[in-house]
Amino acid sequence: MLTQVQQNQWLFKADIWRIFSTCFSYPENEAIANIQQFGKELQSHSTIIPETSPLFRFLQRASLHSTMETEYSQLFIQGNIPLSETAYHPSIDIYSELSAFYQAFGVQPISGDAPDTLAYELEFLGVLCVKVALSQNTEQREIAFSAYLEFVRNHLLPMVEKLHKRLSENFPEAIYTQLTEYLLNLLRNENRALSLN
Repeated sequence: MLTQVQQNQWLFKADIWRIFSTCFSYPENEAIANIQQFGKELQSHSTIIPETSPLFRFLQRASLHSTMETEYSQLFIQGNIPLSETAYHPSIDIYSELSAFYQAFGVQPISGDAPDTLAYELEFLGVLCVKVALSQNTEQREIAFSAYLEFVRNHLLPMVEKLHKRLSENFPEAIYTQLTEYLLNLLRNENRALSLN
């Protein structure tokens, strides 16, 4: 069994991935307001993962609502910046790999949602964190942990690296460029730290 501290760390990570998932969904005002409120609540716990402090400070910006909505439309809807893994790895059968992951952990994509979008994959990463935190035995925990590490390493990290490169080369001052930088740093830290276990 995990200690209470370890369990809290995994649940905190789940919250972080959910925040990022919401950030990379269409930024409706209510969703962004919820992110900002949730960020305020979590900020006092950011000592669990110190790298999250800049993210929480960033999310407190008053102008986040309108700027994110405008940028999301310009970059991801009207622009040519995709938020799907298949756009960055067209030669790999991403859908079958993702379906196997989702099915193994009882996750069912909502009808009409693309299972390879960044928002959906981040939401799934949060689910895996909860599975690790609440596992009833070592075998369950190891299965969820292994899936979490594989999902970070083989799906999210390569996609976010390419997405961030594209954003930073073309839109260096954009909010989403900053968000992908925070996300990329956290994913790299996770990959590095968890690979040592």
